[in-house]
Amino acid sequence: MASRRTVLRGTDRQTAVAVYYVACVNRIFAGPDGVDGPFLPEAIVEVSRRARRPVWIPPDLSGSCCATIWHFKGYDDGNTVMANRFVERAWEWTDGGRLPRVVDVPSCTQRKHRALTVVDSIVWAATELLPHLKVADRIDSVVIHPTCSMRHLGDTEQLRAVAQDVRLPVCAECCGFADDRGLELTCAVSGEEMQRGRTRQLIFSVLALIAKLSGVPPLLPGDVIFTGTPAGVGLGRTPQPAGRGQ
Repeated sequence: MASRRTVLRGTDRQTAVAVYYVACVNRIFAGPDGVDGPFLPEAIVEVSRRARRPVWIPPDLSGSCCATIWHFKGYDDGNTVMANRFVERAWEWTDGGRLPRVVDVPSCTQRKHRALTVVDSIVWAATELLPHLKVADRIDSVVIHPTCSMRHLGDTEQLRAVAQDVRLPVCAECCGFADDRGLELTCAVSGEEMQRGRTRQLIFSVLALIAKLSGVPPLLPGDVIFTGTPAGVGLGRTPQPAGRGQ
C-alpha cells in the first residue's frame, strides 16, 4: 500500500494538464485479488505520463466526495452539503476552472458544474491519451458492460477502443446498484409528467419487498417486480387524466 500511495502522491501540479480526481470507490477498494499490475489510479497516472499528458492528484482528496452516492441513496441534505464542499475544493484544485478535472467513475462524472470542465477517464483515454501512444499489445476480444451513467454520458463508443473485437451483450442493462432507497422513478402520459418519486418513499423498502416475495415464488435472474410507484396509482388522482388510452 505504501508504494501505491507514493505513486499517487508523486504527481506534479506545475506540469499537469489536468486534475485527476480519484473517486471515493477507487480510494477505498483495492484491485481484484490475484491480478498482477497497477490498480486504476496508478494506470491512469502512468499512461497519462507516457502520453505526455500528465495529471495531478490533489493531496487533500481525503474527506471529499462528489455527493453522487448521497444523491443515489436519497439523502438530500447530505447531498447538498457534500456537493457544495466538493465544488469549493474543485474550484481550488482546477485553478478556478483553468484545468479540466478527470474523474474515474462515470456516475461521478455526471456531477458537473457550469464553471468546471469534467472529463470521464474513458473519454480522457480515448481522446487525449491514445492519439499520443503507440499500442504494442492490444486485446483481441472483450465483452463490455456500459453502466447507466456511461449510456447517459454517451461514452460507450469510447469504451470500444479497448480491443479489436468488442461485444456488447443485448442484456447489458442496469445492474441496479444505485437502487435501495434513492432510485428516482417517473411516469409520463402523452408527454406530460404525472408522477415523480424515489424508492425511499415506498411504504416497504426494496429489500423488504424482495425478502417477502422471495418467500413465495422463487426469484430468478431477469425477473421483474411490479410494486406500483412511490407517488401512488393513477386511479387516486383528482381530477382523473382525460384522453384516449389514459
